[in-house]
This record gives sequence, C-alpha cells and structure tokens, in this order.
Amino acid sequence: MAKEKRAIFRKLLAGGPMIVAPGAADVLAARFIEAAGFSAVYMSGSLQHKMSGYPDVNVLTMSEMAETAARVANALCVPAIADGETGFGVGVNVTRTIQEYERAGVAAIHIEDSTVPKRPALLGFDSPTVSTPEFVDKIKRALDARLDASLVIIARSELTGDFSRKSDRLQQAVESGADAFWFSTSDEAEMKTLNDRLKRPGVGVLPGDMTTAEYERRGARMGVLPAAMAIAALTAQRGMLAALKESGTPQAWFAAQPDFKAGAAFYQKLGMDKL
Repeated sequence: MAKEKRAIFRKLLAGGPMIVAPGAADVLAARFIEAAGFSAVYMSGSLQHKMSGYPDVNVLTMSEMAETAARVANALCVPAIADGETGFGVGVNVTRTIQEYERAGVAAIHIEDSTVPKRPALLGFDSPTVSTPEFVDKIKRALDARLDASLVIIARSELTGDFSRKSDRLQQAVESGADAFWFSTSDEAEMKTLNDRLKRPGVGVLPGDMTTAEYERRGARMGVLPAAMAIAALTAQRGMLAALKESGTPQAWFAAQPDFKAGAAFYQKLGMDKL
C-alpha cells in the first residue's frame, strides 16, 4: 500500500492541480482531512512539538516522530508527507531516519539544512544552517538510504539573508538527485527563479495572505498548511469551553454548530471498521 501511495503522490506532484495538504499530527485529524477530499496530509514537525508541549527545536526524537508518522500514514488511503527535520544528525543518522520513515509508510519526506538542534527564524533565532557540502551530503545519504526509489526526497534550505546562496545550495541538492525542493519564500520573483533554475517540483507552506490558486500561479506544486487544522480546532474548543463554563453544559453550543451532527457521526464511526 505504501508503494502505491508513493506512486500516487509522484503523479500528483508531476502535474495537474496543485496539491493542498493540511497538517495533522494524529489519526483523527488526518482522517478528517482525507474525508474532506484532500489528496494528501502533511505531518509538520512544529505541530508535533506543539501537541507535545515543546518548542520546535528538535526536542522530539526521531523515533517519536517516526512512530507518529507510522500511525498517521497507515491510517490513510491518501499519501502522507513527513517533516524529516534535519535528518536528526549527519551521516548514519540521516540514513536511519530515512529507513524508519520509509518503514512508517510515508510518501515523501523533507530534509533541511538547519543546525542540530535547530534554531528557526519563526522563533526569533538567526536560523543557522550547516555548510552546503554537509547539506548536500545529507541529501545524498537520504537518497542512498531508500529501499523504495519512489519515496520522494524533498530538499529544504532555511538559509536566510542571501537568496543567491540558497538558490545555489538547492541547485546542488537537486543535481545530487533530490526529487523536489522547498521554497521557503513566497516572493514571486524568487519563486520564479527557483522554478526556472531547479526544474523540479517546488513545494512549501501556503502563505497566510495567499489563496491556493495564487500560490499555484506562482509555480508551487504543493502548498501545506501545518497548523490550520489545530488552530481551527482550538478556536472551536474555546467557544465550547466558554459555553460549558457559563451554562454548565456544552449541548446548546453543539446544537448551534451547523456541522455538529456530521462531526459527531464521524467521531463515533472512526475506527469501527477495524472491528
């Protein structure tokens, strides 16, 4: 089944409408995404850290994240895309990471050039990265570690402040065999430059101020939404908790939600097919 889902993902990545992949870190959310008709699910490392109560700085181990990937990927009929972080080290660490995630059943995994532990710009750090040769070696190790060549390896650079260096780095990763690359930019000119230069599918986070159609027009082949599902759930849960605190019951709040019955039915049925 995993090999078939990888073949499906490669076909989606190669052409047709842009893939839209909302993020999930548990089976319940992932199955809900699939049921809503999306063609892929993204498993963000940041979301997994948040759900465990940690900042996204490599606190979770590779084994913990691969275990989550296995639960989610094996519960889906659509492809699951994994955040492979930094490969959790260099050399043999990257090799083992790819082997474990491949066994987990994911269709694709991205490997980035951040240092270990990483210090992402989104958390206010300078986003330090390893050297280009070290990053390219990680990509080569990832490619060599695959037992199934259809597993998609995505090269991701978090290098900031020098777009030319980032472009050079990604080009070397692609020339080494990476199947796709991560944009890490929403600038139209930069996205065009990367697409024209790298000639591989480009993927990235759907910008908050952009529609999927706009992102696709800029050349993206996949847009992921790492935290949208979690934020939507928290927003709804806040309303339910406020109603419970005020009235002593959440039932009136539930009754006022237009999709309450459908959501409750989905929850009740989930997993029953295993009996």
